[in-house]
Amino acid sequence: MRKPLVSAVLTTHREGLILGATLKSIARSIALAERNRQPVELLVSLDRADTLTRDVVMDFAERMETRVFENDFGDLSLSRNRCIENASGEFVAILDGDDLISNNWLSDAATTAGRDARPTIWHPEVNVVFGEHNHMFRHIDAEDDEFDPLMLIATNPWTALSFARKAYFEALPYTPIQLASGIGFEDWAWNREAVAAGYLHKVVKGTGHAIRRKAISLAKLTTQAKALPAPTEFFRAELEKRAALRSSRDHRRMFLEPSLSVA
Repeated sequence: MRKPLVSAVLTTHREGLILGATLKSIARSIALAERNRQPVELLVSLDRADTLTRDVVMDFAERMETRVFENDFGDLSLSRNRCIENASGEFVAILDGDDLISNNWLSDAATTAGRDARPTIWHPEVNVVFGEHNHMFRHIDAEDDEFDPLMLIATNPWTALSFARKAYFEALPYTPIQLASGIGFEDWAWNREAVAAGYLHKVVKGTGHAIRRKAISLAKLTTQAKALPAPTEFFRAELEKRAALRSSRDHRRMFLEPSLSVA
């Protein structure tokens, strides 16, 4: 195999037969990238996987070249970090065992990211949520006028599906989940740290992601545990910067605006 341009990192646990559809969508996306001369390697983490999930992955690996990592982390963040450490591509695409990606995701993301030298995390434009809940939403682009980084205090504007240079993921490894200590939402925490580090979050036009919502999921367990993303000083610094800017503007206005005279 040629040196890959993209390392697709897929984390699995107990998806079972559902994983078959995910792998098919990834295979189609890899095939299009390969036709466009963008070599892709697939790395799959089996983290405390059940027998059926392991069988699905191994059957797929017999038909398509796949690097499989069997882990006993019990942690999504550590599973991703291990695959990223072993990735050979210039870019890394984070994928999830429950979800589906558009055929053009890997190819268009690689093309778009390759044209932009700025430190950027890329996301699909459109997201279709299906399963227990059904709805659609679009990812916000950090360069859109309506984006405010302070929104990350209360919500996560981007899903886990992200694409960026491997070096960015190495500089910002995912924080392990510690539900007993109230620390969770690894994707939200990672997005916050990326913004704090000066990375842009942007969308790849014309790409999409289908997200399966299950009755029982890690996100729901995290919510039930009343956990929050790992703390960051970014928001305090941002608020202090804005307060200082307002104070500076008010100070200049006092001296630059003409005084009102009393008749």
